[in-house]
Amino acid sequence: MAKIVIFFIFLIGAMLFPIYEYFSQKPIKKVKITKNIAIANIYKGKFASYDKNLTKTGYFDMLSVYKKYYIGDDIYVNDLIKKEHYSAKKAKFENSMLYANVFHYKNNAYMLDASNVVYSLKKKFFKGGKFFLKGNDFNTTGNDFLIDKNKNITANNTIFNLKVKQ
Repeated sequence: MAKIVIFFIFLIGAMLFPIYEYFSQKPIKKVKITKNIAIANIYKGKFASYDKNLTKTGYFDMLSVYKKYYIGDDIYVNDLIKKEHYSAKKAKFENSMLYANVFHYKNNAYMLDASNVVYSLKKKFFKGGKFFLKGNDFNTTGNDFLIDKNKNITANNTIFNLKVKQ
């Protein structure tokens, strides 16, 4: 009889042990997964754009591709048709809008250095923060500017230096 009681105690203990182990486990902490992981990172790339002939060339230090936007570092573009250059230190392209921290533009007539620049591909306007504009016969600085699709420039708090030939 003692053997049967010991057997049932052992059987009940074997059945209750997994339940005890299940409830005594500590919950595992969840790992936070970052949502903004780049799909692709491209380092030290070159690009060229063709219509029928070569129209634009350029290079970049790094380009990160995300689901809804792109981020680029040290981007340089040379437009061979319009004969102009533009570059950006840090740029973000999202929803047909280009945002750049430090922007440089140069053509035959003038050179523009600006900070906190926004360019809309749909509405064709270009606005930014502090800027320095150097032309063939003038220099100007200001706090903010706006260039519309007709290339009319509107600027606030500007200081002009005109070059006069004698």
